[in-house]
This record gives sequence, C-alpha cells and structure tokens, in this order.
Amino acid sequence: MNKKFYIIALSLMLIGFSYQVIAQDEMTTIQESESVIEVKTPYAFATISNAPTGAVFFDLINNGDEEDTLIAASSDVAQINEIHENYIDEDDGTMMMRKIPAIVVGAKSTVNLKPTGKHIMLIRLKEQLRLEDEFDLTLNFEKSGAQVVSVKVIPPGTQPMSSLKETGDKLKEMIMTIDKGDAVEKAPMNHSHHMDHNKIFSDALELKSEEVMNADAVDTESNTVHYE
Repeated sequence: MNKKFYIIALSLMLIGFSYQVIAQDEMTTIQESESVIEVKTPYAFATISNAPTGAVFFDLINNGDEEDTLIAASSDVAQINEIHENYIDEDDGTMMMRKIPAIVVGAKSTVNLKPTGKHIMLIRLKEQLRLEDEFDLTLNFEKSGAQVVSVKVIPPGTQPMSSLKETGDKLKEMIMTIDKGDAVEKAPMNHSHHMDHNKIFSDALELKSEEVMNADAVDTESNTVHYE
C-alpha cells in the first residue's frame, strides 16, 4: 500500500515539474518574441480657442524581430482618442479622413504618422493645445503593452526641431559633398566669386521657415495646411 502511494506521489511530482518547465519555456518564448517599439518625436499642432479637434503625429520604430500592432490611444486632453488616416477620394480627388482599427508595425520597420497620413485624432478637446505645452499620450500595443509618451505642441504646419535639424544636417552634408566633387563633376570656378556654402545653407533654412509660416490657413478637421 505504501509502495503504491509513493509511486503515485512521485508520478504527480514529475508531472507537476514537467508542466512548470513547459510554462517557463512558453514565458521565455513570449518574452523573446515581444517587439521593441520606439516612439520618436511625438508632436501636435497648436489649436485655436474652443477648437473641437486636434491630432498627434510621430514615428513608430519597431526594433524587434516580430511585428507589433498599435491598437488604441488615450489622453487627458480629449474625450475621444482614435486612430485615423487621411486618404484621397478616388471619385473627386479630395483628401478625406476615416477611423482605422489599428496600425501594424512590421519587424525591423518604421511607420510614419503624419498630417497627410495616419495619425492619432483627438476629438472633443477638453482644453486648447497651446504652443510649447506638453501632454501625455498612452499608446497601447498588442504585444509590447502600454507606452506613455510626452507630446510637444508646436506651430501648425511646422516640424519638430529634431526633424528640422536632421533635414538641415542632410542638406549641409549634400552641399559639402558637392563642394568636394564627390557627387558631381566640378565645373570651372571663378575664385573671385566663390560660393559661400554657409550662406546657401542658412538661406535654405530661412526659405523653408518662411514657407511654413506663410501658411494661409489650417484645417483642423483634416489636418491640412493651405497656402496662398
């Protein structure tokens, strides 16, 4: 009797140990397959007083080996926070906007949320989005869970300073490359009227800023900027 009891007890212990090993293996597999999502430069455009809507833009960078999906967003500045996208109507060519259920971010890839594409729509704003203000936005991902990011409020039609700096650095690098003759064959140059590359670089940035600030109007519903 005792021998049978010990055999049954030993069997149960072995079964329990096996389940524990399997469970640990499954947990390890899930942890290894989780995507690592980076939310880069989240920003929103400033709104006028009593504006009903706003929008948030950013880049989603998946550094993991598995795809992940943005399934929801929430904030304290709006009653409703939805994932939207702008698209061109095939019938009349006008830009329209619609709600979408999620945004899939493939492994080792980037998805850009921008005014002319996908974005987080803030509906029934509880307060005005003022320049230089910041607010928290919670993004919920299917695999990697919730992530809270700080959203910077910037002038309508502009880009975050980090993005402008990247653009400026690329422009400066291109000018330096041309100056060295790496990209194009150098033409004979009159050295008495040589090219001031620093001035060209600064003029280009001033021109970009002037184009942005000369925006005629901003449509907060479709998040588009109109120029004269």
